[in-house]
Amino acid sequence: TSAAAEVELVPPAREGDTSFAARELVARERGERACDVWEPLSRGCELRGDDEEAVRDLGTGERYSYVQVAARAERVGTWLRETVRPGGRVGIMTPNCAIAMEAHFAAAWAERVALNCNPRLSAEETAYVLEGARAEVLVVDPCYADLVAAALATTRQLAVRSVAWTSSAAATTTSAGEELRYETIAGGSAGRRAFAADDDAGAEMYYTSGTSGRPKGVVLSRRNVVLHALGCCVEHRLKAEDVWLHAAPMFHLVDAYAMFSITWVGGTHVTIPAFSAAAVAQ
Repeated sequence: TSAAAEVELVPPAREGDTSFAARELVARERGERACDVWEPLSRGCELRGDDEEAVRDLGTGERYSYVQVAARAERVGTWLRETVRPGGRVGIMTPNCAIAMEAHFAAAWAERVALNCNPRLSAEETAYVLEGARAEVLVVDPCYADLVAAALATTRQLAVRSVAWTSSAAATTTSAGEELRYETIAGGSAGRRAFAADDDAGAEMYYTSGTSGRPKGVVLSRRNVVLHALGCCVEHRLKAEDVWLHAAPMFHLVDAYAMFSITWVGGTHVTIPAFSAAAVAQ
């Protein structure tokens, strides 16, 4: 049986309970290994190789193979490891795009925490999130330059030292100590990864909606992210032929989990910058 065929054989649910199948899949895919959020991308590379249809960004027209995504993420991860303290937060504020997924895997490679930033917040609210999370680095699309500049200009004690702009169109200079081009980092050199097993270490961070008071930061561990990804493979019966349209916000859990689940089974990602009926229909 080929690797692609094997991973598609998601165990069936028993008596309507998917937990049985999830446990079987976890046992087969992980065994006794530690939870590693980088693993889905490694598996995607095995299943799809150099197939440049694995990740399609409709906003830029770019297409990537999982191998290309992994290579870029390794280089960005090397920079993050050198720039952000162990366990530190890496803020990501972009529209739905290939770079959003790439940045999450870069944080996983570096064993740093990906902080999902909601660009629909006000500057004051954004500053509150960045302060509470103690974000040290931001990966930002220039379309949010004014919001980020205003947030960093507040009187809050922010830990942000570097901003990596995802294109050369940034029109605003912020008060961060260092401003870089993401593509320059992605084109740099990659170091050697030294993975430290710790299932309870942080992997992803989200802020609640704040329906009862201020939003609160919630950190998902590596175990949370990995087991949730595998559980979704079972629940959705995911397979290599599946194509996932990232139409919901990738900064929200309603869509972010698919970055890991779809990649794990070698499926295809398609991103659109924002939801519109016309874009989705096309």
